[in-house]
Amino acid sequence: MLQAALVLLETAVSDPHKRTGQAAILLELGIVAYGQGQHETAEHYFEQSLLRCRLAGDRWGEANVLCELGVSAWSRGDYVAAAQRYEQSLTIRRALQDHVGTAIVLEGLAGTAMFAGDGEQAIAYTQQSLAVYQQLDDQVGTAVLQAELGHKNWYQHLTGIELIEDSLRIFADLGTRRHLAHWTVILAMYKSDVDITVGERLAKEGLALCQEIGYQRGVGIAHGILSRAAWIAEDYDRAQVLAQTYLRLTEEMSLLLERSDALTWSAWAYLAAGQWLRQRSGASHFSHAQFVAGGGAQYCRHPVGASCP
Repeated sequence: MLQAALVLLETAVSDPHKRTGQAAILLELGIVAYGQGQHETAEHYFEQSLLRCRLAGDRWGEANVLCELGVSAWSRGDYVAAAQRYEQSLTIRRALQDHVGTAIVLEGLAGTAMFAGDGEQAIAYTQQSLAVYQQLDDQVGTAVLQAELGHKNWYQHLTGIELIEDSLRIFADLGTRRHLAHWTVILAMYKSDVDITVGERLAKEGLALCQEIGYQRGVGIAHGILSRAAWIAEDYDRAQVLAQTYLRLTEEMSLLLERSDALTWSAWAYLAAGQWLRQRSGASHFSHAQFVAGGGAQYCRHPVGASCP
């Protein structure tokens, strides 16, 4: 399929002086393939696009493709390669004085550092990205990165909750519904560690917001929090149902770390209800999911900085 598409592309745009057009088409093909879960095919498209950008001397295009290659490397768990691609993109964007692009790449580096187990470096990258958005007077970008900073600071600084709460007020004022939905659920997750009643209330609010806009990842996370609340309330049947819904959604979206979380609550719910065989099966799957997810799980329970896709 890839080779046929490349041949067709070369036929349609055979003039070597039009390599920039070829690169743009290949980049879009890669993005489409990635969105369909065809990550290997997407990476081939991105590499072909990168080659044409370099032949054409298109530095803007090269920076964009390198960023996509960073995302692709991250998705397969190659955090070293992801960081290298992001760093290459960052160097070009800074040379071009592309401030928004610089902030975006710094976000990617922050998420990669989190999954590589370097929490301090992740916070440093997030702070750099936040500073760029503040300089640009970008209210949404500033609020998102402030919330990200709160998210990454959670295990070291309890002020993380305050940062997320402040960002939520900004999202509400600006009417950015997707960010409001996402961060309401993330706040619910953290609040539930302190006060499960408050966490449950926020999870219900976040669930309604996520369902309203069709944000399935948020729907899944909210179900996980509600499953935990039901388990604490000793309503184990409800905890099982909620955990299974969470598990199904994470499998549909291929969210590995959320899946390990879902398997945990599912196993605990079955254990509490005395369903030992199901609990053992869930625990086995959970151990495998944690092994595949790698060391980043100890720093971040949700993919790439938990920012909105």
